[in-house]
Amino acid sequence: MDETTRIENTPNKPIEATVRSAKLELSPPIAPTMNALDQFLDANATRLFNFLKIIIFMLLLLALLFILINIYSKHGIVILPFEISKNESLSGIAIADQLTAELIRIKQIHNIKYNELILQRNSSLFGTQFTTEQSLGNQKMVDPKTKFMEFSMADIGTIDVGSNSLSLGNIIIAFKNICPYSNPDTIIRGSLQRYGSTIVIVALLEGNDVQSWTVRQPIDNNNEEQLHEMIRNLSFMIAHDLPQSKVSAKTWSGLKYYTEAIDAFHQYKLSENLNALSLAGNYSLEAISSERGYKEPFDLLLYLEATYASIGRQSDATEYCNRTTNLFPKSADGWFNKGFVLGYLGDDENAVKAYDKAIEIDPNYAAASNNKGTALYRLKKYDDAIEAYDKAIEIDPNYAAAYDNKGGALEALNRTSEANAVFDEAKTLGWIRPNPNNGQYV
Repeated sequence: MDETTRIENTPNKPIEATVRSAKLELSPPIAPTMNALDQFLDANATRLFNFLKIIIFMLLLLALLFILINIYSKHGIVILPFEISKNESLSGIAIADQLTAELIRIKQIHNIKYNELILQRNSSLFGTQFTTEQSLGNQKMVDPKTKFMEFSMADIGTIDVGSNSLSLGNIIIAFKNICPYSNPDTIIRGSLQRYGSTIVIVALLEGNDVQSWTVRQPIDNNNEEQLHEMIRNLSFMIAHDLPQSKVSAKTWSGLKYYTEAIDAFHQYKLSENLNALSLAGNYSLEAISSERGYKEPFDLLLYLEATYASIGRQSDATEYCNRTTNLFPKSADGWFNKGFVLGYLGDDENAVKAYDKAIEIDPNYAAASNNKGTALYRLKKYDDAIEAYDKAIEIDPNYAAAYDNKGGALEALNRTSEANAVFDEAKTLGWIRPNPNNGQYV
């Protein structure tokens, strides 16, 4: 019995041991599972913490950027350094600097405004004025170095986010470009190359309204002066064609000579040097030669002729009138200017002839009909004067000065009630006489 029991119980020990061993062998996989979960949570917590740090840092940086943009940011036209071939000794930065300086000069010349010049002869007032161009619009020139700083932002560095990285510089630049308070810059790049015996400068406007300009000239011995002139011409091309410019000139060369004429006249105003006044007249004629339909140079030329007449240099005034009509005999503006000057100088008979010539070329020239009327008025041909004024009013019903002048002619014929009605019409149109004691306005 005992032996049997021992013999039957003996196998139980290994069975029990086997069960225990099985239990011990099942327990180890639990620990690795817990370790992997802990590592996963630890890794994500680190990433999340880093991401939150980046978000906070970027919010602070963007807030600072908002402030800087609103206070210090400059926006406008940026000329980047030109690309130069390796065998050239020229500087791309120098070309960009000169082009920037030339564009600033053009804008400054046209930003100067001039008052109406009013001359008086007996009962007549002769008023003339010219306008400047709105080259570059409201755009300002930005120092290229400030743009270099922006481009260098891309090199600020990156922040690691796990296996990825973020470029702080690119984020800042992107934010600046989409910021609602940030106006995009007008960026112009360029290059200078030589092709055989030809030197070529190319400029390119980047952005939505892509444009390009090319200046090409044969190489001469005075290479440096030639390059300066090419850059100057390029500046007028850009000033004429930029979308922001509001220029009435149809050609960049017309704009160039008109700009130089205004600058020369400004120099005369500063120094009273008659050579500068003559230079202004010559540049005006060059502008007209470059673009026959360009009215602004004619207006400036009349201003110059009136200036000559006002300082007692009548021969110079009539000389420019004759030069203009000889060079441009089919220009109504040239004959109009001649009639104006002759009328002021007291030659009303020839003034009427000059105005008739202007009207023959341009029958809808209201100012020519009005001024013809004032010349006839001074010749005491009041009925003819009224007819001329009526023609001016027919062409331009809002021509207040013509109404006022017609009223003066009617008054001279003792048609007082008619005159008063016409004077009232002139006032309704906003006319205020420069001098109540004077009758006619040219």
